[in-house]
Amino acid sequence: RLVLLPYGISIFVELKRPGEETRSSQNKQIELLRDLGNDVHVIDTFEKADKFIDMCKHRVVIAEKEVLKHNDTRIK
Repeated sequence: RLVLLPYGISIFVELKRPGEETRSSQNKQIELLRDLGNDVHVIDTFEKADKFIDMCKHRVVIAEKEVLKHNDTRIK
């Protein structure tokens, strides 16, 4: 899955059943995506899903602050 958030944030997510392992081919793709500088998460529990959602919210807040800070310096 590809999660697209505001401010150009993109995150790849592999969703698995609880305890299910990623396949070898998936591991290769995950490694390739990470080597290219992408953020990749494997989620296999509701707890990990909740943490992922919280992380996404936090990243959007941080990005928004950076945009506002950048806009403030341009206005002055």
